[in-house]
Amino acid sequence: MLAADAPTSADWLSAWGQVGGAAATAAAVIVALWIASRDRRRLAQDRADEARGRAAMVIAAASNSSVIVTNHGQSPIRRPAVVSNSVPEDAEITWTPQGAGQVDPVCEVLAPGASVTVPGGFQRERVRDGRSEMHIYDYDRPPYGAVMTIRFIDVDGRLWSRTGLESPELVAANEQGARVWKVGRLSRPWSRRAR
Repeated sequence: MLAADAPTSADWLSAWGQVGGAAATAAAVIVALWIASRDRRRLAQDRADEARGRAAMVIAAASNSSVIVTNHGQSPIRRPAVVSNSVPEDAEITWTPQGAGQVDPVCEVLAPGASVTVPGGFQRERVRDGRSEMHIYDYDRPPYGAVMTIRFIDVDGRLWSRTGLESPELVAANEQGARVWKVGRLSRPWSRRAR
């Protein structure tokens, strides 16, 4: 081997510089991917919080023997339905709408700032001689503590459930029975929202 072919200290420093540069590049790529992932999660959380805030603007309240569903939000909601009620002090009292079933929507679209009144009645179940009897009471005001649960679809096509003034809950996609567009391997929830 010739002396000219032996690596010099400059060659060694150059080689270690390339190794260090490769390590720094790999670290920069990992940090960039981590930042992008964190920003994506933060954006998704912000969108979820914004959607929950919009859903919180929909309220259902018992009034006499009817239920009033009001959309205080800035965007319309679709297919609001009163799905259940509870009266904490008296579990025997239930509310039943007139005509339609409890999960039928009260209207197709409820505009921003609009209300819809769902007529119905509170009933008390009594058991006599082993038989259950329902008695309809015409209340001049709703029973104390009556809490209504409603479901509705927001402007983005998400199904929400809200009980009283509690925070709205997003209903799981498999529970929604949502229609889905299928295009090859891609699918997306159905929504009438214009893009």
